[in-house]
Amino acid sequence: MAKAVARQYAPRTPAWWQRLGDGTWSWYLRLATALSADWADNRVLAYGAAVTLLAAGVVVTLFINTPALFLPYHDSREYIASALRIMDGQSWADPQRLPGYPLFLVIIFWLTGSLNLVAAELVQMALFVVTALEVYVISYRLWRHTRLAALIAVLTGTNVYLLEFVKPILSDGLALWLLTTLALAIIAFVERPRVTVFWVVAALTLALFMTRAEWYLLPVPLFAYLVLVAHRQGVARRVVPHALAALVLLYAVMFGYIAQNASVNGVARLSSAENINLYGKVLQYNMQGEAPPRFGDFARATQRDMTVARTRDPWVLYWTDPLLGQNNFVQMGAYARAIIRRDPVEFLR
Repeated sequence: MAKAVARQYAPRTPAWWQRLGDGTWSWYLRLATALSADWADNRVLAYGAAVTLLAAGVVVTLFINTPALFLPYHDSREYIASALRIMDGQSWADPQRLPGYPLFLVIIFWLTGSLNLVAAELVQMALFVVTALEVYVISYRLWRHTRLAALIAVLTGTNVYLLEFVKPILSDGLALWLLTTLALAIIAFVERPRVTVFWVVAALTLALFMTRAEWYLLPVPLFAYLVLVAHRQGVARRVVPHALAALVLLYAVMFGYIAQNASVNGVARLSSAENINLYGKVLQYNMQGEAPPRFGDFARATQRDMTVARTRDPWVLYWTDPLLGQNNFVQMGAYARAIIRRDPVEFLR
């Protein structure tokens, strides 16, 4: 009898929907308390929310006004082709395009359906909003001034010119977000050096230079600076072994990719686009007539094609005269480097 009565009055475990409701209400109360305290103090969260909403409004407005898929660049088609090759189980190596952005596309295609380019654009535009918020956080951590941080972030989040390069199928949007996130991770390490944060920095650095090749030298000076920061705070012994291991790992990945690129495509470098980019810079600076005599035929062909195409755009010249860029733009690169070595002062000036 006593046992029956005890069972009758024993507290019952709330049903799952009751627990969910209680948890949601508890979370809401904590959030409301935090927002109220923030509003009464320096309004860090309030300004951050304003920056996010403003950037999101700009992104939504641009997408509503230009909802159609935007593929004006040959780069876009090359990135898509690289992503499809990766999905087919082929080599990640591409003579011109690094695998960082194609892998980003592959993840989106797997999650949303094959070749869902609109989803890729939406994700990139969402990353733009996140980037604006990260700029706000970085600015606030540097200057501890909410209005100044918000102003800097708003200049980023409302930059429609920048957003026009984020929306298309290009690596620019992903690289922008990676670079901003890397800066935020570096600040977090400087404020409190920890091995886990260091590895976050290393991972972001790897993702960045495997997306945009111009960052491939960044790990050496960056890791040296972080070790110096750790030394000043008395934790260098813990960080140095990880810094060395990260350098070895990152450059092992890079040289492994270069070896694969040489084996598959005959390009013993991260990207053959370096050749045509240098060629384009020489044309942009109007230095095409300063090549050594051994490049006479190539220089004359360049001048002829510039006259015919009425442009200095290296890609247009290549499409006009494909012989200029044969063998992954090797001759273009040699021609440009010879001009730069002959007069580096003018090139830099």
